[in-house]
Amino acid sequence: MVKTLEPGEMLRLLNTARAPEAIREAVARFDRNTLFDVSIFPASSLANTIQKAYPRRASVFAPLIEALKPLADTQVIYCQAAVADEVIAVILRNSDRSFVAAIEHDASGDRRNISLTRLLLNLRSSPIPLALDMVRELESSRGDRLIALHPQSAKDTAVMFPGKYSPARHDGVAIDGLEDFVSQLLVMGDATVLLATVDTTTGYWIIALGEGEGEGDESVIGVMSVQNDDSVQ
Repeated sequence: MVKTLEPGEMLRLLNTARAPEAIREAVARFDRNTLFDVSIFPASSLANTIQKAYPRRASVFAPLIEALKPLADTQVIYCQAAVADEVIAVILRNSDRSFVAAIEHDASGDRRNISLTRLLLNLRSSPIPLALDMVRELESSRGDRLIALHPQSAKDTAVMFPGKYSPARHDGVAIDGLEDFVSQLLVMGDATVLLATVDTTTGYWIIALGEGEGEGDESVIGVMSVQNDDSVQ
């Protein structure tokens, strides 16, 4: 299942799970508008997903992988959020919300940014139907803001996303554009794409961009949307 949590909700989960104080303090520093992406996985599936998604940051995510290995197919909750250059990822057991593992790291070397205004301009020129739906939803947003762009292997992302989002859709989460998104990434092969996530009041959008020659030249490769789900309380 997939949903988002505000930092206050995330902090209550971590306090109940008796997570390390350093992680709780880091979450407490997050602005209330920052949302944690929360998903439920079998532990072994999550370990494979993390390894495929972050091959260049294997050492950073190693504590999570090592903690997941002995859990086999035990259901776990994976929570991740980023603010500026700080990224926090937390794993809890789904059965009793007990703490499994967590990391906090500086992602400044892994990404660049695009303004929301620039992103909407790129989306307006895209032939992808969902791109215009996203523009209509976000064009009334007050003010501009920077959206983080995370470089990922197109092929690895195409392999990872069905495993993450198809079970959630089966359980009733509204996910649009997944198949087209994955198809477009598969065409890209081993090329690097830039992934952006834009939160809304009802869920979030995921956009895959091709690397342009300069900042602001990124082309839209794929667009999908995920609506909030309340399966994780």
